[in-house]
Amino acid sequence: MYGNTVQGNNLQVNTVCGRVGGMVTLKIREAAERQGITTAYQLQKALNTMPSTAARLWRGDMKMIGLDTIDALCDALNCEPSDLIVRANGKKKTHRK
Repeated sequence: MYGNTVQGNNLQVNTVCGRVGGMVTLKIREAAERQGITTAYQLQKALNTMPSTAARLWRGDMKMIGLDTIDALCDALNCEPSDLIVRANGKKKTHRK
């Protein structure tokens, strides 16, 4: 997992990045289905986004996802970020002192 920091207009945004099959897994489809959204097209309409973006979100095929997208997903799917993004191995990193 790696991250990028974008700064502008006195706002700092960190983006969460991961690879499919890596340490971070997206559970957007499962969260959508709990809300009765059963297709990428329905997700597209709920988010008011591009068809290709909705399809990648639906498949969990995102290399990077912005905090604004996570926020929109949480609003549309009535959930929390932890319902959408999970660490696959569940191991915590140890920090050096």
